[in-house]
Amino acid sequence: MSNCFNSGINKIFVMSQFNSTSLNRHIHRTYLEGGINFADGSVQVLAATQMPEEPAGWFQGTADSIRKFIWVLEDYYSHKSIDNIVILSGDQLYRMNYMELVQKHVEDDADITISCAPVDER
Repeated sequence: MSNCFNSGINKIFVMSQFNSTSLNRHIHRTYLEGGINFADGSVQVLAATQMPEEPAGWFQGTADSIRKFIWVLEDYYSHKSIDNIVILSGDQLYRMNYMELVQKHVEDDADITISCAPVDER
């Protein structure tokens, strides 16, 4: 989330599967009580729920959580002017300016842009 704030991204959905109460409390204490200025932005935690029509139960990864919560994103952004959406995985630690990635994405008129970094073999 710090990378988002430092990149000027202030409309954030956090999709969680486990310990959503603890995560919600952490986000509230760290970002909402911590004096972060969201301007016209927000941070919302979307906790996983098990649905009777979904026999697999919990999310089966990042892409599955997006698929199951796409209706929330569509509803939220249907009446807003949003050009790009950045989807991030929360299980890695790194520093990155996402605006550079978004600018490159726009300059290249790309349909999708993926960021990766080389890793030494061990």
